[in-house]
Amino acid sequence: MADVRPSTPLEFLKGVGPKRSDALVSELGLRTCMDLVLHLPFRYEDRSQFVGIGDIQGEHVAVQMQGVITRANEVRGGRGSRLVATFDDGERTMELQWFRGAQWIMRNLPVQKQVVIYGKPKLYKGKWSIAHPEVELLSQFELRGGDGLNPVYPSTEKLARQGLNSAGLAKLIRNVVSQVSPALTETLPASVVSKMKLLGRGEAMKLV
Repeated sequence: MADVRPSTPLEFLKGVGPKRSDALVSELGLRTCMDLVLHLPFRYEDRSQFVGIGDIQGEHVAVQMQGVITRANEVRGGRGSRLVATFDDGERTMELQWFRGAQWIMRNLPVQKQVVIYGKPKLYKGKWSIAHPEVELLSQFELRGGDGLNPVYPSTEKLARQGLNSAGLAKLIRNVVSQVSPALTETLPASVVSKMKLLGRGEAMKLV
């Protein structure tokens, strides 16, 4: 859809479609682009630091690493399938696992490319692994200036299975805000915006 407006239904957005749109409505009550713009983060994470696998200090504290996913395989079992991938930081390797949405993630996982991963490590039989890490191409991470405070958005398990966890929502929201920001009407009088030297509403939403 060429002309994206605040009132545009989410199902017409590129990369959303009817299935994801229905999930956004049922899980979060989001129907239009404006609804998505106003779906605000509930906290921020400091993503300024990188560590290597050998530098991990303990479990349950999220870490951010840079490297390559060398391979990925879908493993089927009695309770369904899971996706298992190998991450290489240049010195050591570790296993990444996804127990939900394995097929969707497999289709979209950037194998043999430089990536940034983020998640909570767990030690099992002397080896580190991360379940359901966030994965982003290094080039995209650098382009959006991801090495700072990153927003964390409310999501659900159903949305996560369709690639709309916090990171997926953040990407979708950034794209929507960039398209609709020129059409966002001001809620403050122009005199107040000028006197207080405030950003316009559209520009302010880009910085949330």
